[in-house]
Amino acid sequence: MPKVFREFREARLSVSFRFMRTSLRRWARMETLRGRVAAARELYKRASGLFPEDAHLLIEWGKLCSEERDVDAARSLFSRVLALRTPPTYGYQCAAALEAREGNAEAARALYEKGTERALARLPTSARGEGDGVALSLTKLLLSWAVFEWRQGEIGRARALFKKAEMLTAATPSAWLFQWRARFEGENGQLALSRHYYARAANVDRTESSIWKMWAEVESEIGDAERAALYARLSLRLEAAAHLTHAAATARSPLARGASPDARIIHS
Repeated sequence: MPKVFREFREARLSVSFRFMRTSLRRWARMETLRGRVAAARELYKRASGLFPEDAHLLIEWGKLCSEERDVDAARSLFSRVLALRTPPTYGYQCAAALEAREGNAEAARALYEKGTERALARLPTSARGEGDGVALSLTKLLLSWAVFEWRQGEIGRARALFKKAEMLTAATPSAWLFQWRARFEGENGQLALSRHYYARAANVDRTESSIWKMWAEVESEIGDAERAALYARLSLRLEAAAHLTHAAATARSPLARGASPDARIIHS
């Protein structure tokens, strides 16, 4: 067979396999959203047999098992992900979240530490803080770790992790990261610092209603009733506008992903 035809055939096969993998994952997600968990798990099983090193496929399957409280199956799937040559940072985050939920604090902490170490090794010096894929995944891992330590009562550790995540995103500030930091400081009695971080979050994304709602609660605690009322009204206006925008988009594309109120992502 001439080389050009062989390469064309291989390219077509590659596209076909990618399409098959994507189709099976989407089908499994659809079955999950419909509440047909057994069918979804069977689809993930079939897909993983065809694509045994697809980390994202294994993670989705593991998250489903975790949601169904099949801890052994979820742990086994996350272990398969972490045994890959280059496991995604999100795999460590999911595995750590599972152990944290099961009360295995030291195991969770070890996974967070290992995931951070491996992500830092993959993060070029020139890319630090520039919002590339690895940096974003690491930021989310650090945030998850910070929240874990917060729930463990390790306030100093949590604050240090929040600061590391902020340093990583210095060039591309993140509203959700600032919002989490604001919530953390507020619940630990640091109201002035909480106000500061809600202001930073709002500067990044002024259209997120939850920022203004939570900021209003902090202002109320501080005793600034005028600011609290102003931010609460703004939050309600933004929330109403968001609902109208979503309704219009759903009317235009009723079958679009996320159009149904039941179309939600399952998180571990």
